[in-house]
Amino acid sequence: MKHRQLIDQLERELKQTLGCEVKRVELFALPMHTMDVTFSPIIKKRMDILMKILLSAAQSGQFQTVQELSDMLHVEELFVSDLLEQMQRSKLVAIIDGYYMLTPTGEKQLAEGVYEEQLEEETASLLYSPVHEDYFLDDVEEMLELEELVDTLIEESELTLREDMICETLQTEKRKVDPAIYVLSMNVAVERQIHDIPYVAFVCYDRKGDRSFIRTHSFLTNGWDDVVDRYLAKEKLQQWKA
Repeated sequence: MKHRQLIDQLERELKQTLGCEVKRVELFALPMHTMDVTFSPIIKKRMDILMKILLSAAQSGQFQTVQELSDMLHVEELFVSDLLEQMQRSKLVAIIDGYYMLTPTGEKQLAEGVYEEQLEEETASLLYSPVHEDYFLDDVEEMLELEELVDTLIEESELTLREDMICETLQTEKRKVDPAIYVLSMNVAVERQIHDIPYVAFVCYDRKGDRSFIRTHSFLTNGWDDVVDRYLAKEKLQQWKA
């Protein structure tokens, strides 16, 4: 659907749902920073019985070989070896003075009964919006292209890095695939460029309440944007309704 058809559809929607008149339509852009974020997600899951037994055995500090553990558990040595290697990679167990020993991380996870496994490093593209003071997945390539030039509404500003908010954005997307995946930290963030993200604003008039207001639609998220509504109500409403 071309953007003009979409704008017409949105205007009809506003008139039908809010019973308002649309006095003016404005196409504009908000500058957003694009960046590549590298991170290492983890997966959390309940420990199985064998892992708990192996960690408890390592906690005692009495075992030097995989065979000793295998004989104690009456479990195939190869299976025990694979599980021990996995626990060493996850830094739950370490060989100290020739003995398998529980690490502080292993102590914590054993007490909680929850196993955390480090997954492979990934890189994702994000957008940072100064108006929203928030981060979005970079779907610029999937965004509906406008056939006409739109003005940039605000001045470009510096990129703000908030690791907690970045991780929350990444985690939300990852957990859509697997609810057990967490993103607790990022490794590095590199800014690429600034994109002008197109929006359309509808200056509306409610005759019953005798009031004007603005509703904005983002071509990035393909949805209404309350944050930009509030920004425009403060910065542009008086000018646009005149």
